[in-house]
Parts: sequence; structure tokens; C-alpha cells
Amino acid sequence: GCYALYVWGWVAVSFSAAYLSILLVSHRPEVIRISQRWAIRFLRWAGYPIQVEGVSHLQSGGPFVLVSNHASYLDALALLASLPIDFVFVAKQELVERPLLRTFLQKGGHLTVDRRNPARGLSEIEEMKRLLKDGISVLVFPEGTATRATGIRPFTMGAFRVAVEARAPICPIALRGTRQILRPGHWWPRRGEIAVHIDSMIQPQDVDWNEIIRLRDTAKAVIMQHC
Repeated sequence: GCYALYVWGWVAVSFSAAYLSILLVSHRPEVIRISQRWAIRFLRWAGYPIQVEGVSHLQSGGPFVLVSNHASYLDALALLASLPIDFVFVAKQELVERPLLRTFLQKGGHLTVDRRNPARGLSEIEEMKRLLKDGISVLVFPEGTATRATGIRPFTMGAFRVAVEARAPICPIALRGTRQILRPGHWWPRRGEIAVHIDSMIQPQDVDWNEIIRLRDTAKAVIMQHC
């Protein structure tokens, strides 16, 4: 109980400082850097050691389509703290309805997906392709959302279609430990450790539906092996 109160107190103090810093800057890359520094400090001072494997795979250039399993509310922080590159999240539209998160998402240039309006899917795919063309990596949770249940949910195809059409490599990322610390629907954080495994790039080899499926299945197998 006392530990959970400490964590939420540290959330309030540290996020307030990061939020004010974000309000004072106008350049998107600086917003991303502030967010990354905040995530690193938050996890360190909240007592969540994080082990990162495979950062060298991100040194091969880019941009990339980053895909990760989604197990907890902490996943975004773990990824911000682990990935030393310029990237944007593809997040669900509902998060924009929360004022504090809306500022973070909009000033950071993060994309939002309206799951309640599938007709927007094509424009969202085109926006991801535009970002990749501009040299900015995009990070997608292909499961769509985090749930209390353990295991990996089915992967949607959007990220893999973008990778094929933009000829951008897929980078699979596996998260471990975040669900045990703070599982969806549960707001009482526990002690724990976080591991982030960044795997080697999967290069698109063709431009058809079978290639989209191959990328999805290969990335999912890698993530399941390490998460």
C-alpha cells in the first residue's frame, strides 16, 4: 500500500515537471526528448529496474516500423525509456479525450487511431507512410489495446501493410514484466522488473498481401518467444 502511494506520488510530481517543460517547447523532437528523459527518471526513481537488449539493432539506420506487444499502462513509458531514437506512437483516439495526455500526444506529433471509425483507416496508413518518408519511425501496438488476460492477442495488419508499402523494415520489440507491475484495470502498482528485447530488423521482400502476412507472422513469433 505505501509503495503504491509512493509510485503515484512520484507520477504526480515528475509528470507535472515534464508537462510544464513540454508546454514551453514548440519543436516536436524536443518534446520527444523531454518525454524520454522523464520516462527514464520515473522508472528509476519509482524502483522499476529496466533491462534493454538489442539496442544495436536500431543503429542500422531507419526509419523503422516498430511493433510491440501491449500488456500494461506502463508499456509506453518502458518504450520511451528504452528506444534512443526519434519515433512517434500510434495510439488509440480515446487518449486524446484526456487533457494532459492530449498535450503530450499533439505536441509530440503522435498519431491517433479511431477504432470506432474504421473508415479512417486508409488516411491513418497514409499518415504513417508520410512520417516514414520524413525519416520518423512509428511505433504500433498491433494487438490494439492492453488487456488483463495473459498471452498475445491477434495482430492487426495495419503496421505490416505500412511496412510493405513504404519498404520500411519491421523491428519487433518484446516487453516483459509490465503486466505484473500494473495490469490493465488495476491501479495498484506492484514491485517488479521490466525487460525490453529489441530484435533484428525484418526486411520486406515483396509488395503483396502474402508479404504483409509473412511480416505479421514473423514479428509475432519473435515477440512471443521473448515476452
